[in-house]
Amino acid sequence: MDRSAIRLQSLLILLASILCAATASSGGVFPSDLCEGNPCIIDRSVNLDRGGSLTVDFGDSDVVVEATIDIGDTSVRFVAASFETRRQGQIRGDAELTIETTGAIRLDGTRDAGTIRLLGDAPSCTLNATGPISATGVIRLNSDDSDSDGGVLNILTSDAVELRGEIEALGGNNSEGGELDVSAGGDVLIIGDVDVSGGEFGGGTVNVTAGGNLTLGTIEFDGNGEAGDGGTVDAVAGGDLLLVRSLRGRGSGLSPEECGDGGTVDLAAGGDIDVLQSIQVQAREGDCCGGSIDVVAQAGEITGALDVSAPTDEGCGGDIDLAFDEGLLCRRLASISADGNDLGGDILLVAGTDLTTVAGCSLSASGPTGTIDVTSGDSLSINSHWQAGGATPDGGRGSIDLAACHMEIAATGSITTMGALSSNRLTILGTAQIAGEISAGSANIVRHPPGLNPAIGGPVQPAAQWVADPGLVACVAVPATPTPSPTALATTAAPTATPPVAIATSTPTDPTPSNSPATATPSATPEGPCSRPCPVDCDDDCAVGISELIRAVQISLGEADLDLCLGADRDNDGAVRITELIAGVTSALDGCPAQGQ
Repeated sequence: MDRSAIRLQSLLILLASILCAATASSGGVFPSDLCEGNPCIIDRSVNLDRGGSLTVDFGDSDVVVEATIDIGDTSVRFVAASFETRRQGQIRGDAELTIETTGAIRLDGTRDAGTIRLLGDAPSCTLNATGPISATGVIRLNSDDSDSDGGVLNILTSDAVELRGEIEALGGNNSEGGELDVSAGGDVLIIGDVDVSGGEFGGGTVNVTAGGNLTLGTIEFDGNGEAGDGGTVDAVAGGDLLLVRSLRGRGSGLSPEECGDGGTVDLAAGGDIDVLQSIQVQAREGDCCGGSIDVVAQAGEITGALDVSAPTDEGCGGDIDLAFDEGLLCRRLASISADGNDLGGDILLVAGTDLTTVAGCSLSASGPTGTIDVTSGDSLSINSHWQAGGATPDGGRGSIDLAACHMEIAATGSITTMGALSSNRLTILGTAQIAGEISAGSANIVRHPPGLNPAIGGPVQPAAQWVADPGLVACVAVPATPTPSPTALATTAAPTATPPVAIATSTPTDPTPSNSPATATPSATPEGPCSRPCPVDCDDDCAVGISELIRAVQISLGEADLDLCLGADRDNDGAVRITELIAGVTSALDGCPAQGQ
């Protein structure tokens, strides 16, 4: 055989091997079977149901889908330079769909049933692109019977994501809601309605990570059935985070005997967070509890309602924790509610600079043990009504604890704790302008650094107890010359309050519950040395009090030396950051771990 024949035979063998490999990897389907050219336009209906798995690799071609592709129960993977659905384009089936591109993915179309429509038990769709991913078409990944879970939509790109179309991943009545996972290197906008509600096993999950700014629209993650809890929304933005519509993840409310707890919302931003609409994670029936809302950002504004309440007779309120490096503004008509008729919830607000609630923005943790704890690194301005606690057979132990450099309670504002054992605590490190009403079932306690004598001008019931605490560091210059006697100040400015008496040695009997960060005793008293370092424990006594929290805030703002509280710098980087402040608040609320814990 001559050389040319040998070369021809070798070429034929190589070509045959390539064709066999292509046939094996694509299950007998070639890109040319679907469309030709670049862009490769699929304009006729195609059935790819072969069973098992199937990969169709279009190489460097752009793919446009204008007709129906039925994948049946076959797991199909499309690979292309870019991928687009438009006009009557649709991909449907009951298996796993994957679209991978080196460019963009764009899912448009007018089909009401869904541009992508996968039904079954937890159907899955993955969109993985190097370029931007966008969708104005409907994506449905729903269960196909009462025992099937909702589907999973994974979106990954190093670029931006823009989802304007409706997204559904509904679970059956005896199952769990679906899941939406978005991870993007750029901005993310999700303003099409998203519904991952579930049934007996709870609502679904939405996880979003944006390298840039993040905008969220309506997301529903309710739990239903007999005892379904609300689901979870976890959103992180490298830039600003804007909530333009409502998040709703309520527990099931089938009947007073059957119910579920509210869901969980965690929002974090490297920039600012604006909540324009409501976040609702309530309990709807029975003895179930409201959920939790945690927000961490540089600064924040709240215009809508934050609701973790449980409005039924046996319900318990949930938890709301808001922490900002800079300021927080709660606007008119907004509300923050952790009410519970059986047990009140807890509201915790921390701001590095100014914290302001204007008239109309209310805070409420009503219920026998409801608490409101607010710490501001600079000014705290209250122009609305705040209330906590409630009357119960055992007296009620609600508490409101406020701490700030400059504190203002306007005539339009008030703080009220209800119940025979309830109390208010005000820690003022500088100046005070208090014209609004302060009332408690048991005690009103005002703490201040020695040498400063802030006065209260509004009505106080019962009369205030004044405590000069040497552990507090003033945020303003302490007068070097003798100041007018506290008695004279109180008599002139606050005729309804008992004149302030400096008490530097001990704290009066405190009826507030031990889980309040304004007390020096945590909720669980350690039985020995701490089993590990306790955040913001300045004096190493295995307890975190309000004075230590204030020191940590002042150090964080550069107004005090780190030497005053080395325990606040958990990572030993020479600075006290917002995460460390939050850890300190947790220590005050839950106590330090005792030896052996």
